Amino acid sequence: MDIAYLPLELHRIDMSDAEALVLPVMSDERPLRGATSLIDWRLCGRLSRWLKEGHLPTQIGRASLIPTEGRLLCERIIIVGAGESQKFSRESAKEVICAMMEALDGLAVRKALMALPGRTWELWTAEEAVALFAEVIEGRLLPESLVLIDHADTHREMQRVIEFFRLRQRARETESRVEKRR
Repeated sequence: MDIAYLPLELHRIDMSDAEALVLPVMSDERPLRGATSLIDWRLCGRLSRWLKEGHLPTQIGRASLIPTEGRLLCERIIIVGAGESQKFSRESAKEVICAMMEALDGLAVRKALMALPGRTWELWTAEEAVALFAEVIEGRLLPESLVLIDHADTHREMQRVIEFFRLRQRARETESRVEKRR
């Protein structure tokens, strides 16, 4: 699996050839922020309208599949509920990340864009968010390519955590191969 980063810029998201875009949404998030706000703009306010009308999932872990109707190169948008901002915690974030990964797996997505929960609302640093993400995805079946969307100036700190995660994964794989040989 390859993990990459994409700056939080609409034209960069527009150019992505990912099969799906996964976005967390809080129940009390008004106006929408981060990657979700950029996509809402691209969809002419459809996400905001649907959120206001109660058509988007906002309960933690609930997901909804939305067609892009040709407005993005990516074919599908997956909105995953993240609950209320006042109650959002590390445990909530883990549930949201699990739901995001399950949705990607259920759709057999090979290449995805993802905004990490908690980053839009700046509840923690990019490094903390990607460390939590790495903790949750460890040992899971993952898409071939996963691109994390965040501010361009955070990519270096996110990369350090992912490199550490990759080294740990390689060490476990090596350990597993050695045990099999015994």
